[in-house]
Amino acid sequence: MKIKKGPIKQVKIRIKPRIICLFAGILCAGIFILFTTALPHHKLFAAYGQWSGNVPKGCDDGHESLFLGVFTACSIQLAWKAGGCSGKNIAEARYPPLSDHTFEWFDIIHALEYAAVNRGSFNMLELGAGWAKWAVDGMALAKRRGFSPGSFHAVGVEAQDQHCAWAHEHIERNDFKNDITLLCAAVSHEDGFVEFPSAEVNDQGSRYGLGVQYLLDGKKTSSGSKKVKAYGICTLLNLPEFNDRQIDLLSLDVQSYEHAILKPTPETLECLRRKVAVIHISLHRVEENDARGLANTFIRLLGWDLVRYFPLYTNCDTQFGKMEFTDGVITFVNPALAPGLAKEIFHTKNIHIGKYTGYKGKKMHETVTPDWGKGDYITDIQKPA
Repeated sequence: MKIKKGPIKQVKIRIKPRIICLFAGILCAGIFILFTTALPHHKLFAAYGQWSGNVPKGCDDGHESLFLGVFTACSIQLAWKAGGCSGKNIAEARYPPLSDHTFEWFDIIHALEYAAVNRGSFNMLELGAGWAKWAVDGMALAKRRGFSPGSFHAVGVEAQDQHCAWAHEHIERNDFKNDITLLCAAVSHEDGFVEFPSAEVNDQGSRYGLGVQYLLDGKKTSSGSKKVKAYGICTLLNLPEFNDRQIDLLSLDVQSYEHAILKPTPETLECLRRKVAVIHISLHRVEENDARGLANTFIRLLGWDLVRYFPLYTNCDTQFGKMEFTDGVITFVNPALAPGLAKEIFHTKNIHIGKYTGYKGKKMHETVTPDWGKGDYITDIQKPA
């Protein structure tokens, strides 16, 4: 049998442009869903839903807090972090990405959920509040969780003038005036006044990292410094706004001044033991980033559980894989006020043991490269009972 050979006909398949667009849309939607709901660290956010709607012009339509319906002005943080300021209509705001913020989100949510189940009220104290990001986010989480009006409250303390002005605006913009108390002041070991650096004249408040320790380290700005009112830690933990209830989450981002604020005197230890359930501390200074001083206070003296530790400027193993940390993170849980919580959230990969890793050289506003030789490190951990 002979097969006749002839010219091969080319068959052209035409696909209508709208079909291509439809397919591309479905593909993009699938990718969006994958990266906004399927990542392991997003499981904790899922119970709080994903906000949708119109973002006001001038607010960041890509900000990590938008999934709660929290609007953040683009002028606040650093402009290059903004997703866009055009006032987009958002179909479904994405969950926060993995970053050195991830574990602060987790600490707030775990403390909040524990309080919801065991007490029905939630109090939060943010020291070094900046624009009151975490105070507002914490109250938004509490509202979405279904806490009744008056059963949740936050206090934010911020000493830098421009940042405190932003915090006022941020709280009002998100309608939390009745739920958040803002104190434009510094934090110290006891009540009084402290010297606080003034931001540069043309800075517009965008610089973060100024604080009492900045001056104690011999640094200064061209604008000098001024005396500001300071609240002691025990005064803040006993503010009347908390209605004599415990502080479910205490957050410190005080630019390395935490060691002075938390100086383990008998009075401070008693205040912490009696009032604080979870403490989250952001670490900034290499020489005191070993956590040993803090571990001595909270583990040896207070008997609390260490549940997270990541040094600053490192590329650390975590339960979600390798992550880069600019600020360090350390978190302790008070077993007397939150029994069982430490065991619930503990993960061996969330406590870095050994030397610092992945340091990439001078960062941010450091005038000299930090001396890593001065920092000790954690060599052993105790799993919560």
